[in-house]
Amino acid sequence: MPDNINQNTTIKVAEGLKKHNLDISNLVDIEKDLNDSAFLEVLENADFETLDKNILEKFMPFLDDVSKKNLFAQIIDGEIDYHFLEIFLPHVDPYYVSEQIEAAVMTGTIEWDALEILEDACKKYKEKQEQEKIDAGWVKPQ
Repeated sequence: MPDNINQNTTIKVAEGLKKHNLDISNLVDIEKDLNDSAFLEVLENADFETLDKNILEKFMPFLDDVSKKNLFAQIIDGEIDYHFLEIFLPHVDPYYVSEQIEAAVMTGTIEWDALEILEDACKKYKEKQEQEKIDAGWVKPQ
């Protein structure tokens, strides 16, 4: 990030856009991370030969759809650890990919514990959808 970016301005913009139900919080978060010397040190020391969950988690909101599909394919094929589902699933509709995860578990490509990760992601997704409806004024809170 260029040094001339004022983090307070970014936060102000994010708060202003939020009043219109527009969310750029991921951008604000990554800006904070890129200004954190400890995180920068992690990035500088990374060799990227092996995918690091902590690094990927920070950049996941910025991956395009093709990259997300590539990541998911590597998880389902067992090329990378199924625990990466914990990072992947919050950025997609988990119900959309549930059959592929279940099939990978049934064929033994990934561990049975992946179903618990999927179940948790589905629960969080549903809660998030409900909260977004409340925030948008579409439904009244219960």
